Amino acid sequence: MDDKIKIGLIGFGCVGQGFYDIVKAESLPFEIRSICVKSRDKQRSISADHFTYQYQDIISDAEIEVVVELIDDSEAAFKMVKQGLIAGKKVVTANKKMVAEHLEELMALKENGGKLWYEAAVCGGIPIVKTMDQFYNHEPIQEISGIFNGSSNYILSRIESDGLDYQQALKKAQELGFAESNPLLDVGGYDTMNKLVILLCHAYGITTTPSSLSTVGIQNISTQELEFAQKRNLKIKLVATAIRNHDQVHAFVMPSFVERTHDLSQVNDEFNAVLVRGKYTDDHLFTGKGAGGAPTAASVIADIYATVGKPDYDYYKWHDERDLAYSNELVLPIYLRYNHPDELSEFGFEHIWRHQQNENGNYVLGKISLDNLWSLNAFIEERGLIAVSASLLQQPQKLFDKKAQEKLVV
Repeated sequence: MDDKIKIGLIGFGCVGQGFYDIVKAESLPFEIRSICVKSRDKQRSISADHFTYQYQDIISDAEIEVVVELIDDSEAAFKMVKQGLIAGKKVVTANKKMVAEHLEELMALKENGGKLWYEAAVCGGIPIVKTMDQFYNHEPIQEISGIFNGSSNYILSRIESDGLDYQQALKKAQELGFAESNPLLDVGGYDTMNKLVILLCHAYGITTTPSSLSTVGIQNISTQELEFAQKRNLKIKLVATAIRNHDQVHAFVMPSFVERTHDLSQVNDEFNAVLVRGKYTDDHLFTGKGAGGAPTAASVIADIYATVGKPDYDYYKWHDERDLAYSNELVLPIYLRYNHPDELSEFGFEHIWRHQQNENGNYVLGKISLDNLWSLNAFIEERGLIAVSASLLQQPQKLFDKKAQEKLVV
């Protein structure tokens, strides 16, 4: 009797091939009946008779139980996943941009009998979506902070530990396969932003769009920020943050100053981490590898096993906690490096603790509304500016203490 799970695989890139290799190496009870790829001419590690070039061949195959979507193109992925769900298929995807941009519609599509799993879309090998959906399904979440992108974390770790500059660290990440030839999705914070949008649904019952979140990446970081942090015994990490404040939830992605005693400061290289603060269970830290094909492929495999005789996500908070609303009405303490005075005037700081101008650049330490910061996402990126959050510091005011500043030469 053949009791193997029959799978149609869409995509055979880093994650797709990693998935295929693990299935074969571990002799898993899966039958990969067909693999859909875009290019007929590309050289691949397995023979051409494994492949089809029309995804409809997989959707229409009555024998295929599970469609596994692992391509980069988010809009093409949505079209394929949508048709799979309409056809009543079980669908597993790792495409976080597609899920983040279409989550509410995907939830509605499942009414046709299809089911959707996307654990692999968020934080590689950390089962954080299932944990939010099941373990925390009744507990109010006070705060989430985390390192959601292994590529950016690897770059920042190499800068700190090896003394590399940003470009050198980026090149090393690319050589190891942790960063793409065009790394902006990772270093620009967009990959992290998409993952945070997905967690907002499971943690708070909020469906919002990626464009609603203030997102600042690390691509404009300079030695000035790193020296500023080191002199204060701090690290800089690219951090996703969500905070509940009464009936509002605020979320943003930014480089952040992190004290060396903080849990996130100990997470280095390509590892991810999610720190969850529950109302009753307090802090839980989840860590695991977040970059590279193998951790994501392993998460895909866990999702396939989850399809066997089990329902997909409960979305308990989305159904039952709709009293929470997303908002950018929050004031943040930040460090801002800018180039020209006219740039500074765009930010509308509510309060400035310190303002310094020198030959290495100009910086401000102060408080700004998240709404202002959100409106300047593109401006910050295009002008080569950098904003670093101080919201994770236990006493952020010490960063701006005038007496402490007098002892430092920045």
